[in-house]
Amino acid sequence: MNGIFVNPDLEGNYFAKIKNAETQINLEAIAEDELAKTSINGIANDKNTAIFTENLVDGQTVYEYIISVMAEDGTVQEYNLQVEQLEGNTNIDSVLVGKEEDNLQEVTLNDDGIYYKKIDRLEDVYVSVNLQSEKSIVIINGVEGTKRNIILNQEINTIPIEVIAEDGTTKEYTVVLEKKSNDLSIKSISGLEVLSVEIEENFANVYVDE
Repeated sequence: MNGIFVNPDLEGNYFAKIKNAETQINLEAIAEDELAKTSINGIANDKNTAIFTENLVDGQTVYEYIISVMAEDGTVQEYNLQVEQLEGNTNIDSVLVGKEEDNLQEVTLNDDGIYYKKIDRLEDVYVSVNLQSEKSIVIINGVEGTKRNIILNQEINTIPIEVIAEDGTTKEYTVVLEKKSNDLSIKSISGLEVLSVEIEENFANVYVDE
């Protein structure tokens, strides 16, 4: 099926899963006996190999097939094949951050695709990701889960987020949290009569022309 060999379960039934991006199901059923005749959903070519192709339909996720094998003596055995198209949704609804776990604020999604927010000068924050699909999983800063506590070691902190859809499709996002500046220093002092200025950490010496 679509180039993948499908093994039966303990009861002899066949189950297969395909990615959301697939547009067709291509089946090939081969009987072990070259003298047998194989069909898929009633379509056969009087050989031990049957080929069947079906286009996928929007809104339908499960497709069922009956594979029939007729031996040379007329004995018939039927097998069931179920193919499920998995979801490929890697979209994020929102990203929230905050110091308190139950008081989070939404992070802005910029035009460049980066989630950005200026925050208070905190040592750590909670980052929460709301996914569009319940079937997808999210990894925040290398750890799986929709919410986790992040240590903010830098003035500008970059947090990687990866979303993995049900079918294994992945998409990476970036959250940038920048601490609000607490710089109170004076860059310069100038004036008509000012000759020179010595700026220290908490005060400035200003020399003027008398």
